[in-house]
Amino acid sequence: MDFVDFVANLRFYNCKPPWISFSSIFEVNSRDVVYLASPYTFDPFIVQMFLAFHNGAELLITTQATKLIPERLCRKLVDQHKITILQVCACQGICYRTKLKTI
Repeated sequence: MDFVDFVANLRFYNCKPPWISFSSIFEVNSRDVVYLASPYTFDPFIVQMFLAFHNGAELLITTQATKLIPERLCRKLVDQHKITILQVCACQGICYRTKLKTI
């Protein structure tokens, strides 16, 4: 099989975008609140955005200033907006972990 045949046959493979898989795995629905934690230059930005769009969920976007103060961010995410979906990279998770435990 050459490259052209491979590309032509790709549409027959069962490839789903990650937000479709996440929707069923995590049972995401229109009552969920997805936090857009990633910068737009990072691939998970697209996944988080389309996960909310695909399911009609609320998409929460915060300012960079809010993201820089974990205490304020965590209170806003948990108390004010009651997020249900939080996907962060490891460095963000370590930063927020302690603060989320205390709330």
